[in-house]
Amino acid sequence: MNRKTLLMALIYVALMSLFGGRYGVVVALVVLAAWRVGVPRPAFWAAAALLMAAAPMALMAQGLPGTPVVGSDFGASHLVAHALVGLSLALAGFAGMWEVTERGRGPEAAGEDGGSA
Repeated sequence: MNRKTLLMALIYVALMSLFGGRYGVVVALVVLAAWRVGVPRPAFWAAAALLMAAAPMALMAQGLPGTPVVGSDFGASHLVAHALVGLSLALAGFAGMWEVTERGRGPEAAGEDGGSA
């Protein structure tokens, strides 16, 4: 692991801690472990898109409001969608940081699988 990727990992954990608290740190460590195991970057993008697409389904499954005006308890009773969106943004943020760190290194640095090498 070179200095640039170590810095990226530390920044990612710090940002996840800031925005997600201790659960954010846990998610960051799981994402970084998947990255170190060799999960390709397109898989992170795909997972982010799938989790974001699942959020409206979670809202519908937990029940839409019966009135045109959403009450104050709507957000508190629909935390699954909140978690799905948060995980999606965490994965997309990591994949984006990964792409930025590899910018300018040329196609041979990214490898055949989208940059997991």
